[in-house]
Amino acid sequence: MPDVFISYSSVDNSKVHGQERGWIDNFYEALKIKLDQLCGPQVEVWRDHRITGNDILTPTIEEAVRKTRLLVSVLSPSYLQSEWCTKELRFFIEAVEKTGGMRVATKSRLLKVIKTPVDAEAERAALVDISELVGYRFFRKNEEGKLREFDPFLGQEESQEFYRHVIDVAEDIRSLLGALHGSSEQTGTVVPPSGLTVYVAEAGSDLTGEAEALRRELQQFGHKVVPETPYGFGPDYAERARADLARAQLSVHPIGTSQGAMPENEQQRIVALQYALALEEVKRRPEFSVMPWMPPGLSLRDVSDQEFARKLADDGKLLVTSLEDLKTTIHNALTRRPAPKSEPRAAAADAPAAQVYFCYDAQDAAPAKQIADALYARGLEVSLPLFDGDETERREDHEDNLVACDAVLFYHNSATELWLRTKLRDLRKAFGNGRKKPYAARGLMLGDPARVDTSGFLIPDLIVLDGSEPFTPDRLTPFLQALARAQDKAV
Repeated sequence: MPDVFISYSSVDNSKVHGQERGWIDNFYEALKIKLDQLCGPQVEVWRDHRITGNDILTPTIEEAVRKTRLLVSVLSPSYLQSEWCTKELRFFIEAVEKTGGMRVATKSRLLKVIKTPVDAEAERAALVDISELVGYRFFRKNEEGKLREFDPFLGQEESQEFYRHVIDVAEDIRSLLGALHGSSEQTGTVVPPSGLTVYVAEAGSDLTGEAEALRRELQQFGHKVVPETPYGFGPDYAERARADLARAQLSVHPIGTSQGAMPENEQQRIVALQYALALEEVKRRPEFSVMPWMPPGLSLRDVSDQEFARKLADDGKLLVTSLEDLKTTIHNALTRRPAPKSEPRAAAADAPAAQVYFCYDAQDAAPAKQIADALYARGLEVSLPLFDGDETERREDHEDNLVACDAVLFYHNSATELWLRTKLRDLRKAFGNGRKKPYAARGLMLGDPARVDTSGFLIPDLIVLDGSEPFTPDRLTPFLQALARAQDKAV
């Protein structure tokens, strides 16, 4: 029984002048070598050596398809048009439904390798069973919208991308085979649809791989991911993006140095355009969340579109963190139950006390106590950080406070600069964790103002206060005034 069957159209293995091997030849060999390295030579990868232009589903091929554990479909326009390729897919689906179903652990037993972009409607019509799989895109489009396939024949850069994507496919195959063979990985667990839809914005060429990895992981958790296929760059780009955004509860926007191509009849490149359309969706649906993300090592100075960079600089929800931290933030945002809606205030006199999250490090607890007492004396509801419990419990309590409070005040004295930078970044993550309304006030009180240069990491609207000794309650006045103004507007 083959472990992996590669289903492809013979046209996609055609050789141009000067080539000894076709694309499928290279894909098969690279995948087999990598699987040998990951799993040992016992993994059998099966493909038939078809004659160009002669896709024939022989009894031998049909038997191999029906008995294989995993199917890799190499998608292209010619694949959709091949009667035999679509029959292979049908035979595989029929067979696995009798032996445990299409999913194992959190993944599909059918892996979609997209060699060449295909029309979304044509794919749904021909391959309805796999049209919503995220897939592995072996291509990218440059700033001008021109297609560049990942092919070792085309040069060093394309070759590197080709092998990087093959490794992604091989690692997922290893995981799936391990589950099917009953390894220590979880087996037989089907993740039901979550009912949630996430819009993962099309990224510039420098972050295409990260966006694809994110799309695959979200789908493995049962979330629907849109866009299901690239839009292209025609005049209907914005219309299609709006339709997908309207279906989603959250949008994620990878921000890198490349801003992608500019669709026809638009004035913005795709990265900036999708972000602008997502902000429009927030105005239409306030419960909709927008999560722009930039990997570490980049800054807004690296963004080629400086007008777009200025808009991002004003967005308190911009996340500058690793891809893994981004995944965690998204997961928390999608799994966290929304806080119950409070009753509308009848009048200012009946308004409940504002809730202030006063956050400080354990080593600063002694000087922080007099500040907390001053906040209590103003009739505020004050939440303090949790210092008991394990790290996970403390982190969850901290995130819950940032989501639920009306205002937040950080106090920094003896803690490290890293502590302070981390807490300020957490303010941005709060919106990804479920916070819907802006903070009434955000403050930072410095016990030793000369000790930390905050100019490099301050955030918009942060009220910086002098907390040096001797402390007096009037040091809190600017923060309390901002809180009172916001509370008056809310009544």
